[in-house]
Amino acid sequence: MNAVSRPAPVPLVDWIKGLASQLIMWHHFLWYGPLGVAAATLWPEWADWLRQHGRVAVQCFLVVGGFLSARSLAPRPWHVQGPDPREWFGLVWRRYWRLARPYGAALLMALACAWLARQLGQDPDTPAAPTEWGLLANLLFIHDLVGEPALSAGFWYVAIDLQLFALFAALVVLRQQQPNLPRPFRCWGYPLTPLLVPHT
Repeated sequence: MNAVSRPAPVPLVDWIKGLASQLIMWHHFLWYGPLGVAAATLWPEWADWLRQHGRVAVQCFLVVGGFLSARSLAPRPWHVQGPDPREWFGLVWRRYWRLARPYGAALLMALACAWLARQLGQDPDTPAAPTEWGLLANLLFIHDLVGEPALSAGFWYVAIDLQLFALFAALVVLRQQQPNLPRPFRCWGYPLTPLLVPHT
């Protein structure tokens, strides 16, 4: 089995991702910076709704991410198949690199904008310049684990995405090893792992 093959795109999933990305973007705009104040003045009901309910986009991303991971790694969950254990690190690394490129570009752009904002004026929502260790921790997706603040709102989700993918890939790899496990483990392993590795 090719564990990293990409199935054909699903238009409905693409629409969900596109709409959710716009929803969470405006949710953050209204919570941080002067745009939220102006929008609340012009469109108070719309702004209040987005502030309160815009975060539902996170659930959309979690569900879609789980669906796409299951679709690529475990297309037949009731059969013992999937990536070899030796492929696990490669799968996680490829996922990290796929996330890190746009994340790093967005982070550098945000840092440049924050630097420019500090030059042009004073605003309590303008972040201070990060330390070298803080920048590295954010680029490695470990900022929460080592107690460093996120350098931009919403970037925590990128780290969660990688962690959930790593966990899911580990479950698929462990299921692949069920025939090699001692009999007591196989007894509960077969009925339980299809529930942990969901149907697509």
